Order: sequence, then structure tokens, then C-alpha cells
Amino acid sequence: MRAIGLGSLVEIAGTFAGSAETLARATDIYPPLTDDYPITEYAKVSRLRRMAERLDVLAKLVSLDPDLLDLYPAELSGGQRQRVGLARALMLDPPVLLLDEPLGALDPISRAELQTHLVAIFRELGKTVLFVTHDVREAFLFGSTITLLDNGRVVQEGTFEDLARRPAERYVAEFLRAQAPPPDMTAYL
Repeated sequence: MRAIGLGSLVEIAGTFAGSAETLARATDIYPPLTDDYPITEYAKVSRLRRMAERLDVLAKLVSLDPDLLDLYPAELSGGQRQRVGLARALMLDPPVLLLDEPLGALDPISRAELQTHLVAIFRELGKTVLFVTHDVREAFLFGSTITLLDNGRVVQEGTFEDLARRPAERYVAEFLRAQAPPPDMTAYL
């Protein structure tokens, strides 16, 4: 378990997490304080301990070295910042995740690696994820259902195959075609 900025509360946590004798001694730590202080402090320490345990689980889930959690954002790479952001979004275990262009600022290699990793995480969690992107490849990777918008208006909703084979409007076909690599380029890949 890891403690993040808990300072002396971590030491206090060890005092409370013991036998009745240890708990009795713990009350001697606070002689000038009211009787409810040690009780409420125990609840705070217990909550902090659960948060630290949850943080460890999430760091493993998003493949983030726990040592990186002590760094400032400017000290992290783009991919590490994205992983921290995902862990932050998952901390309270929401039923639905909204991710708005979460990978847009990454280089192509980091982006592809994180896409693969996120697909696995989302499958494991079984959560509903609203993934906002302008990238057709990402929509294909993440979307069981894709909703294509034009100026805030829903143009078409369905699977990637539906959009590609049966575009509801010319805009759908143009949008997909605009992101397809040119044939000359794919010959070299």
C-alpha cells in the first residue's frame, strides 16, 4: 500500500490499526482534544488507507509505475499524463466514462500503444465509455456504436461497417474517406 502526502496521518494509522490495548494507548496521544477526535480521525485514516489501496489497483490497471505518482505533470511524458488522467477518472468507479479526445496530443507510437491498452482496460472493466474523437481509426477500435456528428447534429449512428457501407449522407462518406490513407502510401506499409 502506498501513502500519498499523508505525513503524520500514516503514523497515526499504524497506532489505530491494532489491538484494544493499542487503541487504548492511542487515546493518550490526544489528551488535550475532545473525545470524538480519535474516533473521527480513525474514520479519516481508514478512508485514506482505502484511497491508497484503490490508487495501487488503478496504477496497475493503467500500467503506471507508482513512483510516477509523486511527480508533477510537467515531469511526466504525454502517455504517462494520459494514464494518470485515466486513473483519476476511474478513482470513484463511475458507471459511465466520458473521454473527450484523450489521445489527441500523443505521438503516433504512444497513441497506438495506449489505444491497445485502453481497449483491454475497457473490456476488463465492462463500463460504458463515451469516447469523443475525430479519428476514424479510434472510433473503429473503441466503438461498438459510432455516432457521427456534423455541427452538433447527429448525421448517422451505427457500427463502423454501417457508416462505411451505407452512409446516410454524403458527409459520412466524405468524413470516412478524408481519413483513409492514400493508396500510394499503403503500398509501402
